[in-house]
Amino acid sequence: MRYYVISDVHGYYTQMKSALEKAGFFSDTTPHKLIMLGDLFDRGHEAKQLQQFILEQMEQDKIILIRGNHEDLFVELVTTDAGMPYSYHKSNGTYDTALQLTGFDPVMASIRHYDFADAAKDTPFYKEIIPAMLDYFETEHYVFTHGWIPSIPNRDKSYGYISSWREADREQWNQARWFNGMDAAQTADENKTIVCGHWHTSYGHSKYEHKGDRVWRRCGLLSLLWSRNYCHRCLYSVQWKGKLSCDRGLTAWRSTGLNFAYPFITTL
Repeated sequence: MRYYVISDVHGYYTQMKSALEKAGFFSDTTPHKLIMLGDLFDRGHEAKQLQQFILEQMEQDKIILIRGNHEDLFVELVTTDAGMPYSYHKSNGTYDTALQLTGFDPVMASIRHYDFADAAKDTPFYKEIIPAMLDYFETEHYVFTHGWIPSIPNRDKSYGYISSWREADREQWNQARWFNGMDAAQTADENKTIVCGHWHTSYGHSKYEHKGDRVWRRCGLLSLLWSRNYCHRCLYSVQWKGKLSCDRGLTAWRSTGLNFAYPFITTL
């Protein structure tokens, strides 16, 4: 099985689709699946198109969905906060995603927030996609997750490794989705490579390697996320040699292993 891996699409369907095309996802005739590492929406303005794409992949059993912190935010918006337009829902893009998926007028959504929340709970994203999402997906050599595996966060921003992280409860996973995998990797003792998104890879290169933006790997970590103009997105596939291509800041990569990927067009 070949896996194509992407994290933090954040509603940029067109760019994601273009990168998948260049990576060969749609033309691949061998058994393959797409792994999406969470944060599907909340930045771009193509929520409905992305939602439809995911539903189609689910129907064909060609996708593995990992839950991100922005999926948690959407659930919080439509349940705990009953559709209220609180500032952090707006700044994180969650409120706009709900508007896109429901077709609600922004003024009416703020007035009839209970109806707005009910409409959001009636979307395929809430009813079908989020329930299908996993905390992590594991193969023989890799663990795929959003932010990091459950760990113990310390005051100095370091993380204590928990060997029994697979038995973590819901609260621990909710917290782990916000972790910085590049910091957490410094003390991790996991024997598999952890593939994650969520955090800007430029952080790891600046702090630990004194280099510029690139997909970052160290001590069993592959962080897929890098940033450009507030668009957080990166695509990665494993198994066989190919090319690294860049489409408006979205990187598509094939290789034989989890090596560095640069956000420029090159041949590996």
